[in-house]
Amino acid sequence: MLAAWLVAISLDKYAVFLGAVIIAWQILKTGKLQLSGLYVTRPVLLLIIIGAISGGFELRFTFWDYMRDAILLLRVPLIAIVSALIVGNQMSERNFARAIVMAGTFLAAVYLIRYMGMGGDELTRRALQTGVGRGYVLAVFAIFTLLFGPNLRCVSFTSILFKTGLSAMLMYSVVASTSRTLLLLLAYFFVAKVWIALRAPFGFLLSIVVGVVAILSFPPVLEGIGRFVDSLGNPQLSSFIGELVASDFGSFSQINDAYRAFEASRGWETFINGSSWSYLFGQGLGARVDLGVSVVLGAQSANLTSYTTVPFGHVAGVTALVKFGVIGFLIYFWTLFTLSWLGPTSRKPFFSVINHGSIILLAHIFLTFQGLFSTLNLFTATLALASASTTLLHADAKQSKLATEPATGQPCKNTTKALSHA
Repeated sequence: MLAAWLVAISLDKYAVFLGAVIIAWQILKTGKLQLSGLYVTRPVLLLIIIGAISGGFELRFTFWDYMRDAILLLRVPLIAIVSALIVGNQMSERNFARAIVMAGTFLAAVYLIRYMGMGGDELTRRALQTGVGRGYVLAVFAIFTLLFGPNLRCVSFTSILFKTGLSAMLMYSVVASTSRTLLLLLAYFFVAKVWIALRAPFGFLLSIVVGVVAILSFPPVLEGIGRFVDSLGNPQLSSFIGELVASDFGSFSQINDAYRAFEASRGWETFINGSSWSYLFGQGLGARVDLGVSVVLGAQSANLTSYTTVPFGHVAGVTALVKFGVIGFLIYFWTLFTLSWLGPTSRKPFFSVINHGSIILLAHIFLTFQGLFSTLNLFTATLALASASTTLLHADAKQSKLATEPATGQPCKNTTKALSHA
């Protein structure tokens, strides 16, 4: 069921609302609701409350914009709750890995069929992402699982050949998508794996990652980096990171080449020109950023749709400041901590690697892909795996604690015996 859920939320952005049916079915069947998914996304509920109050206070929205923001935020606990509900408290590492591989393989096959059907080799990168898609993040999760996850089959020549062939097909779908983020995810997994091998606390690494992303969310910082990079006189480096850190928007060409930076800059102006209330609590759900010019967004270029305002930007920290203020900005990034497993290294390290890799990717999404408002499968699938893995790690820690505690009325020497059977 986990594999089917991951495929559904990856293929259709509206499929997440099928989760409401799953939740209703569970309540009718058991009379209770698995709340672990709600617990790990509690900062989002606070953001909804702050945004709803600020939106009514500032009155800078249309009804549709207000409802759209509320619905997109409500998706987050919905995905987390359903993902936690599906895995329960007892899913094994092998079954978890098998679900990831099944979902990733299916999605990679779907992408490659579309890619070949549209003559992907002859398309430009922009045309490829518009017509075929950006690829599926679960393909990368599946590659890592095949290479380093628990054995899904007996260790034999046939098994090695099967894994190699499947990994090659998955990697081909990732490379064909031309997505730099999907390739970066492999690096994130290796960082997580090494960190766990060192038995270092993940909270320390996450604090550094979140701190860097939060600082880079401020456009004045990005513009300063942009000016520094330009002073180096390296056009390749400027081109590579210019979309996010550019500081010169004197022409439409420069805006188009560095749209994320331009969008963040306009969002920052919207924030600093707000009221005292909006500094602390934002302009609320439904608030928009005035771009000052009419821009045709890349993802919509096939429809030639232009925009003069946008409901949220790619740099999620700026969106948080505009809609939720400084208070909401802090709560926004707190989400990454509540979604994480910050306890000691688990007896089941595969869960920890998936969790830590997912959280680092979510931090990346906060910086460049609209954060909690993103409708990309990159966000929804990663959020689902983060919630599922956190749920399983909490359950494993609870079982481990129970296994090592002496029974009531028994001497502590029984602890050694309990450990030997854990």
